[in-house]
Amino acid sequence: MAFHVEISHPDNKYQITPVFDKIKTLEGTHAGLPYGSSSGSWGDSGKLWTEQYGTPIGADITYYADYENVYYHLDIDFPVDTIRDYMERAYSRKEDKQGETKEYRRLGRGFESGGGKAYDSFSTLVFGFAPKGMVVVWLNFGNTRIELGRYQAKQVTDPAEITKAKEKYMRVYRISPDNIRFEIINLFSKLNL
Repeated sequence: MAFHVEISHPDNKYQITPVFDKIKTLEGTHAGLPYGSSSGSWGDSGKLWTEQYGTPIGADITYYADYENVYYHLDIDFPVDTIRDYMERAYSRKEDKQGETKEYRRLGRGFESGGGKAYDSFSTLVFGFAPKGMVVVWLNFGNTRIELGRYQAKQVTDPAEITKAKEKYMRVYRISPDNIRFEIINLFSKLNL
């Protein structure tokens, strides 16, 4: 089954950029984060990304937090039993004209939502990247957002890992993170901020 992925931050000054990303899936299918940096507001990037496939059960992400000039690594596993439970749910989005409206029904992940239906099944995995390596993960079911967990990424301190991340960043984004930081500092100094 397909799902979307969003990467968000609490304020535009806390933007992050993924360097290495893998969403672990129960089926072992390849899934990842959107290309580019985080955007939007806390818990909502405002953007859709190419559909990913499988049942998300964790993430292995290295990202660059330019406001701290630091690389972080997050390697987490979601509780599989909890994920399986949520994948069976479809949450109410309007009055159920077919019967009593409930918070959610066990309609399964393949349940077709939209088109006037009263319930939405899992649609989006949302990552919220905050300062100092805090990462919050939500599951979206249409208009219903449920916090799956709060996780702590670790600062990358190994010089070889930092070099590897910088090289990948440069290869993918065609600019050095050090140059971006320098340009931002220059812009703020010109604006007297």
